[in-house]
Amino acid sequence: MGDLAAAVRRLDRATPPSRDRGIDALRALAIGGVVLGHWLVTAWEPGPRISSPLVHLPHLAPASWVLQTLAVFFLVGGYVAALGVREPYRTWVGGRLRRLLGPVVPLVVCWAVVAAFMPWPTLEALGKPALGPLWFLGVFVLLTSATPLLMRVRHGVPVMVAVVAVVDLARFGLDAPAWVGWLNAGAAWLVPYLLGLSWARGTVRPSMAWWLLGGGAAVTAVLVGWAGYPASMVGVPGADVSNLSPPTLASVSFGLAQAGLAMLAREPLGRLMRRTRVWAVVALVNLNAMRIFLWHQTVLVALVVCAAVLYGRPDGLGWLGLNHRPDDPGRQGRDGPDDLGQGQGGPDVPGREVQGGPAAPGREGLHGRSGELGRVERDRSDELGGNGLHGGPDDLGRVGHGGPDELGREGLDGGPESPGRVGYGGPDELGWVGLLGRPDDLGWVAGRLVWVPVLVLALVATAGLMTWCRQQFDERLRRL
Repeated sequence: MGDLAAAVRRLDRATPPSRDRGIDALRALAIGGVVLGHWLVTAWEPGPRISSPLVHLPHLAPASWVLQTLAVFFLVGGYVAALGVREPYRTWVGGRLRRLLGPVVPLVVCWAVVAAFMPWPTLEALGKPALGPLWFLGVFVLLTSATPLLMRVRHGVPVMVAVVAVVDLARFGLDAPAWVGWLNAGAAWLVPYLLGLSWARGTVRPSMAWWLLGGGAAVTAVLVGWAGYPASMVGVPGADVSNLSPPTLASVSFGLAQAGLAMLAREPLGRLMRRTRVWAVVALVNLNAMRIFLWHQTVLVALVVCAAVLYGRPDGLGWLGLNHRPDDPGRQGRDGPDDLGQGQGGPDVPGREVQGGPAAPGREGLHGRSGELGRVERDRSDELGGNGLHGGPDDLGRVGHGGPDELGREGLDGGPESPGRVGYGGPDELGWVGLLGRPDDLGWVAGRLVWVPVLVLALVATAGLMTWCRQQFDERLRRL
């Protein structure tokens, strides 16, 4: 702790007084918002298919108003580029592109290796969110490369806003082809970038920040409340319209409001950055901004795959190991062995189940069917219709891993027609990780062995990234 505290103080003393810590704080907040926002709205459903909590919880849309901070990142990018651009152009742009594109190589290599072991449907579902940040990087690289040219543009912000409005009018009012909307992919992000260039040149007056904040918020409210634009500022799978893919006028007006707020927050954040520990965290994030942005979804994918392989599909609080009170008849725990219905339920409760709902006579084993009284210890073999964990395919009371014709079963495996299936099944079933077979055959083992190199690679890549970030931080400290 002493060495770390000393390094923090040394970093604070070595920071040039001319450095704009408020801008660094805005960049760190933008990166943090994007990362947390992605982790909040990214999910997968059985299949596997990409999904989002916003599909089922649309009232969480206001969270995207806080965590969708891409406009702030483009604003700060334009501001920093305008202050840093210099002659010769080739030297300047080469240095900028090396810093931006450097972290892309290990990310692409990592996923290229993963692709060699993963079937295409699963690769598409997991790799698309993980590699999604590359679209942002492509747009940002193009704008950065064009900075010297863009600095000559005057009144570019209102022109680009008008372009976005015309494209939206063509899309939603004139039934233009869907590809027309992608013209906004450049125009929409040019708005905050050009605003950042103007801000750095000093052409944005302080009072204009209030107009951007108030006007942008008002226009966004009108578009969402009366013009039919989505309330969420991020894409929602299955939605007819997305504010982000491609960008819409609502996302642009929302970005202008964010830009105004960022301009107003710059000086207060700069004063906050005088605290050495706070500044050390912000400095570390800024040193690794692109690495954090490019790798955060891959880290999420690795964690989800690990959880799925080790614990199965989350189907209730029991998946988290959370139990109700011992006297709660609907509890989902693992209690005494005297539970006549479940083998692992509480004492004297006929029909308790390990991960089920309220007590019901005849509920059996691990998500079994109702209608059979007195099942003990996961289908004891001396009872009618019980075959332990692996009963015959026609056993209506069977628990765990049933045959392919078992109706309504909610075990860990079964046939594709099983409407109650949960967990690991074939690629066309609810086994959303795509693992195959029963847990007592070679297919089940082989299916999981396929994931071993993927998990190892993901963990090694994450550990290597963290180590590299620490080395870079130490190196920067030595240079200071």
